[in-house]
Amino acid sequence: MIQMRQIKHAGEWFNADSAPNSILVNAAEQLQIFTNGRCKSVRHRAVVNDKRERISIVVANGPAGDAVVGPAAALVRKDGRAIYLPMKYEEYVEARMHGLDLQRGAAHEIYLG
Repeated sequence: MIQMRQIKHAGEWFNADSAPNSILVNAAEQLQIFTNGRCKSVRHRAVVNDKRERISIVVANGPAGDAVVGPAAALVRKDGRAIYLPMKYEEYVEARMHGLDLQRGAAHEIYLG
């Protein structure tokens, strides 16, 4: 099997197997924020080679720019606190586009963990 996708864990890259002819949906940080950190986003990358063709289609999808995104209220109640600050989706995208660190203590604090 030719590996074409990898994920990063503990500073190392590992092959990520998938079923033949499968479709991968990466919810990334959106799911991590909504679940108040329960589902973790992982770094990933495509691996190219000269043995097999690869087709990747990236579709950026999200709510309206003025929609407020944040952890689900029920999970915040259960956890006792929100790990992420609610914010407009356009503010989140802007922060990510500028590579801002989303963790507590960062110049632009968005993450409360």
